[in-house]
Amino acid sequence: MASGFSLSVLGVGVLATMPVPVWIKGITVALWIGYAAASSVTLARRYREVAGYRIFADGSAEIVRHDGRRVVAQLAAGTVILPRFAWLRLKGPAGGPLSELVAGDSRSSQQWRRFQVICRHVAAC
Repeated sequence: MASGFSLSVLGVGVLATMPVPVWIKGITVALWIGYAAASSVTLARRYREVAGYRIFADGSAEIVRHDGRRVVAQLAAGTVILPRFAWLRLKGPAGGPLSELVAGDSRSSQQWRRFQVICRHVAAC
């Protein structure tokens, strides 16, 4: 969320320095702020809904919600695995992409090592 806010502020700065009339800058900045705010609200709402992820050996996944419901998903191309972080890309039930930065430690977490092995064996990662 902090990086999104920072980039939104940077976007306002870029738009404010454009060589166009002030009224166009005002409209553009207002639209940018509205879009950034709507995106932030959507992200925050979805972040609060997810309690965790389950990744299975065949590359299938489940998104576990706080109310206990499980949503079927699939690991998608673009998942990046590093020793302590992963950019998890999933294909949701409607086919839309879902992305989340997750953290773990391969030295102390058996689950994190298992996740890394699964991703290395599934062609999507």
